[in-house]
Amino acid sequence: MVRVPNARVVAYAAAAPIALATAGIIRLLNVVIAEGRELTAVEDIALDLLIGTVVLFSLGCLVLWHQSRGRERYQQKIDEEKRKLDTAISHMSQGLMMFDASQRIVLCNRRYFEMYGVSPEIVKPGLPLRDLLVHRKETGSFFGDVDERYNGIIARLAEGKINSFISEAKDGRLVRIVGESLKEGGWVATHEDVTERQQLLEVRERAEAIAREKKAQLDAALHNITQGLCMHDAEGRIVLFNRRYCELM
Repeated sequence: MVRVPNARVVAYAAAAPIALATAGIIRLLNVVIAEGRELTAVEDIALDLLIGTVVLFSLGCLVLWHQSRGRERYQQKIDEEKRKLDTAISHMSQGLMMFDASQRIVLCNRRYFEMYGVSPEIVKPGLPLRDLLVHRKETGSFFGDVDERYNGIIARLAEGKINSFISEAKDGRLVRIVGESLKEGGWVATHEDVTERQQLLEVRERAEAIAREKKAQLDAALHNITQGLCMHDAEGRIVLFNRRYCELM
């Protein structure tokens, strides 16, 4: 792709030949006027060449200037969109990590640093995945075996599967990690703090287990009493009955 120089470079590059050609035109006309004569054939050709030079370089400068300004505006638009994207990534509620095909960090957002308390001086683009796990273990945000976790991640990604699991971070926080392979190689992973959600889930599971246990105890009591029992609702429909009731009926 041809690179278009910026507007300032174009102006400086075109200024010298335009200035020289203009100076030549002025000098030639001054000589002719001072001598009070017409241009000779050679001088007429020289004047045409000098004027052509000024016109040619001026037009060229104008074309390149417009191209350069268009490129600058396009680059400004790209930079603006990149800033918007960087802002959005920085303010995500999830930690975000992206790795290239050689298992090195490409991108890491602010939330990731907050969740794991790792050092931005170490965790940055170019750091290999295994070194990241080692650093997290050293800083107390990873408690498993580095090689086991590393090999597990690579194996699941090689199969093209979405890599999803819950891991313990600092202070007993629970983080759901979801990784997915990229077509061009590498992968992207999100890290979401699910501590409260997991705690609520455990409370609900315990409540459901207690409810099942109480129901089983109630059923056992109903079926073992000597009297028949049948319960009806307000519309006279049977709601509950025990085994003795069936035997008596």
